[in-house]
Amino acid sequence: MDGAKILIIHQGAIGDFILSLPALQTIQNSFPGRLIEMLGYPAILSLAGSSFAATIRSADWAAASTLYGDFDDVTEQIRQYLAGFERLFFFSAGRSSAFTHNVQRCNPAAVHLRTFPDSAQHVVDFQLAQLPGLGLTPAGFVPQLRVSPADRSRADQYLLTHACAVSPYPLIAVHPGSGGRHKCWPTQSFVSVMHRLHEERHAGFLIVQGPADEKTAGNLKAGLAGLPCALLAHLDLPLVAAILSQSALFIGNDSGITHMAAALGIPTVAVFGPTDPAVWAPRGKSVSIVRSFDPVGQWLWPEPEQVLESARMLLAVDK
Repeated sequence: MDGAKILIIHQGAIGDFILSLPALQTIQNSFPGRLIEMLGYPAILSLAGSSFAATIRSADWAAASTLYGDFDDVTEQIRQYLAGFERLFFFSAGRSSAFTHNVQRCNPAAVHLRTFPDSAQHVVDFQLAQLPGLGLTPAGFVPQLRVSPADRSRADQYLLTHACAVSPYPLIAVHPGSGGRHKCWPTQSFVSVMHRLHEERHAGFLIVQGPADEKTAGNLKAGLAGLPCALLAHLDLPLVAAILSQSALFIGNDSGITHMAAALGIPTVAVFGPTDPAVWAPRGKSVSIVRSFDPVGQWLWPEPEQVLESARMLLAVDK
């Protein structure tokens, strides 16, 4: 069956995609010799690297949009496209939808993998639990991202030309944003921790700014006046990953970038508030989850000292 093709449809955000990496790796390992094509958002899917997917097709493809309506409206182009794959795996949150129905009508071999559990089960475990019933043996339970030599070279050049002010110092990367404002630890708390880490470790800082983080990242940078720091803004995700991989520590909220850092194997402090780490915690080689509760069990944002203590611990272990 060498040369036969497999399609994987994944249209999730950064964190959703990274949490699916163990399932994706299982699929790849289970079908050696197959060419894998992916349909989703290329900016995110590119994190998997060319060694995983031979081709990435954008979910913004006009023909693909017809999959969300009545089957009679699905174009012949997309029907033939989906029918051309030996196996098709598509990830989505719901149990059933017009999209689910239409994809399976176009290719009876299509397998729907639900991405999010109904109960307090970790997303990775929930996705992998669906695979043995398909005859697939899970490859592992920890997402892993690898930086290509080309992206590492780009990162070296970027740090040399844009972040020379922080390069003599141990680098600590910080992402103060998230996909929802309710998941963001107060900016002033980040500022407090970063000042202390500079005092104690002479650290320099890389501030990751996502598309919706301009104000938050700007406020954080302003609070670090006088400290060595560089802003990572408007960069493609493989380059962000390659730059982060050179950090001694990462601190962030429940966000896709935090999942990225953990999957890269960077010592990671993840600050959790309203979301449940039992379901959403990043997994990696060295991850510390920081969360607080009041006496009646209501979640609270942790104090800076709690995050600082986790940072100190991970920095000590990483020596």
